[in-house]
Amino acid sequence: MAQIKFEGDVTNINERQLEFVNEVIAKQNLQVEKVIFNRMGKAGDNFISDVKRIVVETKDGNLKMIIKTAPAMEVLRSSLNTDLMFKNEHVMYTEVLPKLLALQKEAGVPEAEHLRFAKCYGSLDEAPNEVILLEDLNESDFKMLNKFDPLPENCLRSILKNFAILHSLAFVLKNKEPETYDLFKSKLKNTWEPKYKDPDFDLQFKMFNKVNSQLLDNDSQKEILKNMLTDEGELRESVMIDYQASASISPASDLLFMFFNCTEHETRSKNFIAWIDYYHLELDKSLSYFDLKADDIYPRDQLDADLKKYGKISFAIIILFTNLLMKDSSEAGNLLEALQNGGIKEAMEEMGKRKMNKETAERVRHRIVGLIDSYIQFGLL
Repeated sequence: MAQIKFEGDVTNINERQLEFVNEVIAKQNLQVEKVIFNRMGKAGDNFISDVKRIVVETKDGNLKMIIKTAPAMEVLRSSLNTDLMFKNEHVMYTEVLPKLLALQKEAGVPEAEHLRFAKCYGSLDEAPNEVILLEDLNESDFKMLNKFDPLPENCLRSILKNFAILHSLAFVLKNKEPETYDLFKSKLKNTWEPKYKDPDFDLQFKMFNKVNSQLLDNDSQKEILKNMLTDEGELRESVMIDYQASASISPASDLLFMFFNCTEHETRSKNFIAWIDYYHLELDKSLSYFDLKADDIYPRDQLDADLKKYGKISFAIIILFTNLLMKDSSEAGNLLEALQNGGIKEAMEEMGKRKMNKETAERVRHRIVGLIDSYIQFGLL
């Protein structure tokens, strides 16, 4: 096999990963002239993996891909659950998602209702050299939104429909092919479960509680935070691209994570129930192609019960992500450097020592106050 000429930013990509990239591109049967690697995003946009854009220049035009590579440093891999995260995504892109789409095609589901996911050109599940090559959705006019801004209504409903389709197909597989479902279930691991038993995980939340409490003026909000963290353009469509935390758990977990990470209290307070209604309606619509009904498979009262059941642990996870996602690039870069140098403990010490930027502190405070207000309003505490 001829060695393809690589140019650009290949930092953090090892020889085995480059060898795999070479193999994948060679299989595309293109007359490749060179492959250029470009950095994607800002510091802190991705903590679990290093993400770059690849431009494959050929005699007949360009092919663009996204490459996600795992960190090689053991302290970072251990802190971030890298083995499980990349294993889950490998299984989802190479086995689960193609199977779910095949179920729809076999049932004659209209193409407009098909599960949409990025094409996977190749995935290497070989620790510590994991790498996955995906379709660059920018080429299909998809855009990444600003992580500091809440999702607009049309985007949120599009995501809810995607969730409904994905969840419905999991229910269909469980109903129609239980052995295949159980096989996938055994391969997909809950990435949070090992963390619950890790003493460093408890340390994280104690530190978050200390840092975040300083941002709150209301004593009752401080007490809620303490109690919750000391226990467990015109949109055409949207596409989910990150499946690293995939596991066989309640659909409510996905909904809670999206609602409270991607929207604000003012909007949630007016639309939360309508969003749940819309999701359940789309779930029923997707199930109907397989002669199944949401009222039988996952009735609304069960969904409501699950939202309360998983609300508390979701609160803790959302607080964790709030502290990560609301940082600007310089703060995120400092945190990532601390993770690389000493793992979770050093990163927590870094957070404790450095005062948040004024803008970051306001973003975090606004998110946490809104989270608490929403949890009170919807009875999720």
